[in-house]
Amino acid sequence: MAYRFCFLLLVTSVLSSFPFCALGQVVLNLQNEKPHNVSKQTAYFKDETGVLDLAAVLQPAQQKRFQVVPKTMLSAGGQEAFLWVKVELEFSSATSDWVLYLPHTNVKNAEFYHQDSLLKWQKMSAGITVPIHKKMYPHHFQVFPLKSALHKPKTTCYIRLHLTNTTCSLHVATTSGFDKFIARKNLAYGIYMGAMLFIFLNNLSFIKTVHSAELRGS
Repeated sequence: MAYRFCFLLLVTSVLSSFPFCALGQVVLNLQNEKPHNVSKQTAYFKDETGVLDLAAVLQPAQQKRFQVVPKTMLSAGGQEAFLWVKVELEFSSATSDWVLYLPHTNVKNAEFYHQDSLLKWQKMSAGITVPIHKKMYPHHFQVFPLKSALHKPKTTCYIRLHLTNTTCSLHVATTSGFDKFIARKNLAYGIYMGAMLFIFLNNLSFIKTVHSAELRGS
């Protein structure tokens, strides 16, 4: 019995050493076309100097620094910080019309690096330092279209984030899934603002009525 228990323990230990997804791997398929958080499926490290570029990050010494994101959020640690994020995209979908996005408006700068079909590194920029009309995807969130990056089944991308005392998360979705998400968000916001306006006007009307009653009473 003791030998059987030891054997099961050994098997469990071996199996646990083989994760279902590789470090930093995000699988894109139509079953996951709705927006979902993939932060824990990415890897990152903090650039204390703030001067590392992509060429330096690609070197073995820097590659060893990448570690799995411990939570569902990337954190600047309560201060200004530069983070490098590594994402391995596994493309197993009928469409390449996907976006990777940060659903935050307070990211100072975000640079997305990917290889095109000629294996040349390309960069897309977003963040509050980039005018919205100059973004690849014109939105207040930081959105990066993945179509040009998904020219092969697997590809590795990098994101350089400049955060200021904040946290952020990484999400993926099909473009249509993202647009539906934004439409629902805008609808909810519109309903909320409409309700707030109704309450404000109702209170204003009540105050005027009370004031008029007081004037008549005097």
